[in-house]
Parts: sequence; structure tokens; C-alpha cells
Amino acid sequence: MSKYDKYVGVSFNNLVCLAYVSGTSKPSLAIYLWQCKCGNTRTAMYNNVAQGSTKYCQPCGSKKSAKNQKLAALSTTRHGESKQPLHRAWTNLRVRCSKLQDYIDKGIVCCENWNSYEQFKLDMCDTYFVGAHLDRINTNGNYCKENCQWLSPRNHSLKTVKDKNRAKYNQRAI
Repeated sequence: MSKYDKYVGVSFNNLVCLAYVSGTSKPSLAIYLWQCKCGNTRTAMYNNVAQGSTKYCQPCGSKKSAKNQKLAALSTTRHGESKQPLHRAWTNLRVRCSKLQDYIDKGIVCCENWNSYEQFKLDMCDTYFVGAHLDRINTNGNYCKENCQWLSPRNHSLKTVKDKNRAKYNQRAI
């Protein structure tokens, strides 16, 4: 029995090793012939099958991939607005609340209603204008309808500078 034969008969996921085909001096990196549960055969490196990156023959893998794509499509909301400025503003506020340390430290969160883009859109689209920046009226408050407004880029920039200066002044006063 050669060192390559030790994998013959071994099965992973849906594949059973039938025979050694070719490869390197390391049996785990060699190419073997595998049989899928459906009866089709394919060649693959032992390590790829053992580690799970190869689980099926090509026809079964294509079916699984198509099925996963359909499931992914069903699980996401399709409103066709993911590239629109309003949707980007919603996405950005959610990222800020969940990933930016300053926001996390201050406890700034997005209100529960705004976990849904559709609700955010209902609350904020009436006052939105092209080029608007989403602004929190109270910079220490949460993202919610009552605490948010749309500002022009210039006004948003001026408010940001004013808020930073106010914060510096408050730190000096302490």
C-alpha cells in the first residue's frame, strides 16, 4: 500500500475518495478522484475536501450555489434604493452607532423604529433635499425623528465647528 492509498475510502461531506490521481510528495496536497453522493465524480485536492472548501461535484455545487443565491435574494429587502442618498444616510448612521467608538462610548444609538429603512424613509423623506446631511440637533442625543434634521453641507459644517468649539470651552471650564 502506497502513502497515497491511505485516503482511498475516506469520506467528507458528500464526497468519497476513490483513487489517487496525481500530485506532490505530500499525500494531503495530492489530487484524488472523488465520488459524490449523486454518483458523479470529480478530482480535487485532499486538503480542499478535508477542510470543506470542496463539498460536492460540480453539478451539485452549482445547484447548491443557485439555491443559496435564491435564499439570499429572498432574505434581503428589495426596494431598489440602496444607492440613493437617503438610503446611504440611513446606512451611515447605523454604521456610526454600531462601529464608531465615540458613539458607543457616549451611548448614542439609532431608535428602534429606524432599524427599518422604510420607517426611516417615512420619518425623514418629507424634509430631505438633494445634498442634505443628516444632523442630530442634540449632538449627545440618539438618532430618532425628534432629534434629527437635514442641513445643507455648509450649515452642517458650521454646526460641527460650533459644537467642537463648545466642547473645547466646556472642557476648559471644568
